[in-house]
Amino acid sequence: MNDSTGQNDSLPGGSKLSVQPHYPVMQKRSLLARAVERVVPAKSRFLGFVWVLAIGATLLLLQGIQGEATQFYGIAESQLRSISFQHPVEIVDIPVVEGEQVDFDTRILEVRRYDLYIELQVIDEQIGEIRARQASTRHLANAEIANLKAELSARQQALATQIDSLESTHRLNQKLLASISSEAMPGSAESSPMRVRIDGLKAEQKRLGQLYRTRIEQQQQILLDLSGPGDARIAELGKNKSELRRQAQALVVRAPFAGSIGSVLFKQGEQVAAFSPVISIQGSHPGSVKGYIHEAVSNHVQIGQSVWVQSLNAIGDDPLVRGRVDSLGSRIVEYPERLKRNPLVSAWGREAIISIAPGSGILQGEKVAVVLQRPVPPQQRLARLLDEYLPIAEVQAWVGETAHTATSVAAAIDVRIELSDPREIEASGLVWYPPGEVYLLVSDEHSAIFELSPDGVLRARIDLDEDGGVDDLESVSLDGGYLYLAASTSKNRKGEWRSERGKFLRIKLQQGAIASSESIDLARLLAELANNPQTEARARAFLKTAFKSGAIDVESHAVRDNRLYLGFKAPQDDDASSVILQLDDVDGLFAGRPPKASTWLSIDLGKAANGKRRRLSDIAIDGGDIYLLSVAAAGKKSISFLSHYNLGNGALTHISEYPGLKAEGISLDPDAKTATIVFDGGGKEPSRWIRSSL
Repeated sequence: MNDSTGQNDSLPGGSKLSVQPHYPVMQKRSLLARAVERVVPAKSRFLGFVWVLAIGATLLLLQGIQGEATQFYGIAESQLRSISFQHPVEIVDIPVVEGEQVDFDTRILEVRRYDLYIELQVIDEQIGEIRARQASTRHLANAEIANLKAELSARQQALATQIDSLESTHRLNQKLLASISSEAMPGSAESSPMRVRIDGLKAEQKRLGQLYRTRIEQQQQILLDLSGPGDARIAELGKNKSELRRQAQALVVRAPFAGSIGSVLFKQGEQVAAFSPVISIQGSHPGSVKGYIHEAVSNHVQIGQSVWVQSLNAIGDDPLVRGRVDSLGSRIVEYPERLKRNPLVSAWGREAIISIAPGSGILQGEKVAVVLQRPVPPQQRLARLLDEYLPIAEVQAWVGETAHTATSVAAAIDVRIELSDPREIEASGLVWYPPGEVYLLVSDEHSAIFELSPDGVLRARIDLDEDGGVDDLESVSLDGGYLYLAASTSKNRKGEWRSERGKFLRIKLQQGAIASSESIDLARLLAELANNPQTEARARAFLKTAFKSGAIDVESHAVRDNRLYLGFKAPQDDDASSVILQLDDVDGLFAGRPPKASTWLSIDLGKAANGKRRRLSDIAIDGGDIYLLSVAAAGKKSISFLSHYNLGNGALTHISEYPGLKAEGISLDPDAKTATIVFDGGGKEPSRWIRSSL
């Protein structure tokens, strides 16, 4: 046998044992490293990485090349008013200078019109003349009527005296005749000359009565005819006088909106010709963009669609501004010179008006790009492509994406109004109110509206002056200058339906107070829809189930373009989807016209990680983008979710979640990049709020 230091050892049967070199120890490597090693060989690592980068760049390029336009260009426009008059005027006072910032209703100009006062005096003289003529004619007619009545009375009295005298004489003659002859001649009394004369006088008396009555009626008709044309002429002159007075009030001009003074073309004491501009005022911020979609490209721009507006100035990192397509032109027009690539080449396209929020930072008259889809940073686009083709968890960690976590920590609402306990505010709905630059918040425990500042301070309360009160307010929305509030229509803790829990209110606010208020019985309205054959079959079946089960609960609503969208927390559809109904013609609902309803959306919000079903708690609509809040039970607490639904392709995307919190209201912020969410503390904890990225 060989010694122990030999290379080979003999084994029974003549076999030999060979010693192989040691293999390297296997190390645990990430899925990303193993995938990269499969794609990129170790011997040509540099060349392989170049190939991977080239493929990624090609995919990004191909994804960017589409068969339709993804953006177009436009010019930012602002409110601009040039003040002129349709008559010659004299400048009395101009208390502002060019470039001065003015607030709404600030006095900026006063002028004088000499012809205006002359016309007013002429109208007053004409009215006085007509009334004097009417008074004179009326006096003459009344005097003539009185004279005719007196003359008639006198003549009839004279005839009556003659008739009485002849009647007495006739009776005396008849007595004498009877005493002379024992037999009276037949018919002698009726055919005597005296009787004939008496009958003639009576006929004359009757004829005079008819004649004078006719003449009196003629004078009375003059009085009736007098009030017709004269009063009509006075009314016409009165309208002219009111118009002249309105023009006189318009001689003192106040700023129609907040902004800055543009050109001041005249000075005090100067005469201004008719229709000549005197002064101009422009808004503080552009309120819209007029864009032009080239006729050679196709796109799917729709009215109400959300778009993004970006400045094209020298600073390349300007933030995007969310806009809304308000109108689309029905004809092809020529591009403005500023938007043409070559001034010598004509370009034609379709006009589109996009509204943007004030304070966007875009300059007036600036050239901007209107982007149909919000741009995604290149690293995120590459990560999504890799995630699609190589579903590796390390990709998200590589780009730092945390799509399923909240962006910040919810803070307690700072209650600065007089309450026995701040926990009484159980936030249930929220909406941004541009006129006051505040959020309006409702609580299911108060018949009131609360003002919430953008930094989370509850600073004012507006009580609802509603007959019989309203209870369990769950949502609030704003559309067309009206504020809409909806109660839950659900049963109370005793299992009873109360009328105050089934109201839908429409309110007009003015200077922090309620200017007008009206309401309808939403519960009764839904019951009518459930039994109306004209209601869409699916919506009718859903409402019948809701009322039959007794679990109906309207948790959210939105009003857009005179349509009401009702989101139900309960019941859910047959497939456990949350239902949103659409009711047409909101104005008609408050006018008492028959309602029309259909199923707008049925969305499966899914389940939480603990398997509990998520239920809808609020909605916010921005064109084709719908943001949904949902809540699922999590032991004694709740877990809330914020999701995005694309109305165009039906995609539901999860944005963030909020463990331990019960989300009740959402409002899209003016910057269009974030949303403010409020959470109900349930009366045991203060209500909270958070600003979350979209």
